[in-house]
Amino acid sequence: MAGMKNHYRQVLGQYPTGVSAVTARGADGTPFGLTVGSFTSVSMDPPIVGFLPAKSSTSWPKVRATGAFCVNVLAYDQEHVCRALSAKVEDKFAGLGWRPGPTGSPVLEGVLAWIDCRIRSVVEAGDHFIVLGDVVDLQLGSPSLPLVFFRGGYGRFSPGPLVAESVQNSGMLRLVNAVRDQMQMLSAELGVEASATGIVGGRPVLVASTWSPFSDRAAVRAGDRVPFRPPLAVPIAAWGTREQREEWLANAGPALEPDQRKRLEDILDATRERGWAISVRPDPPEHAISRMIEANDRLDEIGLGRFHPAAGTLGTRGIDARNLSAPIFAPDGSVVMSLSVSGMSSPQAGGRIEDVAGRLVEAAREAERVTYGGIR
Repeated sequence: MAGMKNHYRQVLGQYPTGVSAVTARGADGTPFGLTVGSFTSVSMDPPIVGFLPAKSSTSWPKVRATGAFCVNVLAYDQEHVCRALSAKVEDKFAGLGWRPGPTGSPVLEGVLAWIDCRIRSVVEAGDHFIVLGDVVDLQLGSPSLPLVFFRGGYGRFSPGPLVAESVQNSGMLRLVNAVRDQMQMLSAELGVEASATGIVGGRPVLVASTWSPFSDRAAVRAGDRVPFRPPLAVPIAAWGTREQREEWLANAGPALEPDQRKRLEDILDATRERGWAISVRPDPPEHAISRMIEANDRLDEIGLGRFHPAAGTLGTRGIDARNLSAPIFAPDGSVVMSLSVSGMSSPQAGGRIEDVAGRLVEAAREAERVTYGGIR
């Protein structure tokens, strides 16, 4: 029997898991918790999650008695939290920062995410319980990498470019694989994030992305649709069909003024001549179009554009570039994807933008060559 258990651990140990801290708080306010590697999403509608505590756990009965729990997804540098909650000591929370969540269960400082729940059901399963919880609230935490348990030890997950599971078409997969290699090189060479937006089911979709702990896109997932409106998806509008161009402009909304529409049309034309596009941070969102126009005015001023010179109104400051993007073409000349880089420190000087854009365009052409043999 001992040999079978060891073999079981060895085989199942090949499957890496995330590490979470399940926490709760007693009626007297005392926090308690346990570490689990079995947390999982169960249902989206209604939102239900689950985990499997061991029957031998002394903390689980305390959690169960509260009727609620909070799952804290641990970051790679929180191994000490994992070990503290696994220790057989009186005060497992000594030295750990936390605050009460909506159910009162502790939300730990520095976690990647937390999911606060009320217990729905508990089912016996061999030497464990299967616990299901109804999600009360959940939030993203600190941008970081997850703590991973693998082959009996703790480690860090180091992702390469992530590819959306929705990419099923074989031709698109070939292109995504070629783009993924280029994204990895761009990230390493330029110290930026890289992403690729492809046409899936006729709509722009984020098909691949690299990862950065400093990203402001933590809530964006590979596979998410990209809104087809200014200031986003510019290459698809600039190099797309007339119908795509008109749709992109129409999606700017009814508040778009005639002179703004003309400026956006000019920007699409200038983008085609330049070979790459620039977008800026839409902060606040209602100023996204005016800021996009301003950024392209600034390109004119520093010699990287052609329309509507800004006549020095922006002075000598750089451009607060959100990202740069370049088109990737199919052999028939249609645009099938855009390759983007972001995460540059802002504002950027014109020379730096031109250098990054040049390298980006090279990467797009190389992805075409690898996928299609350079025939266009």
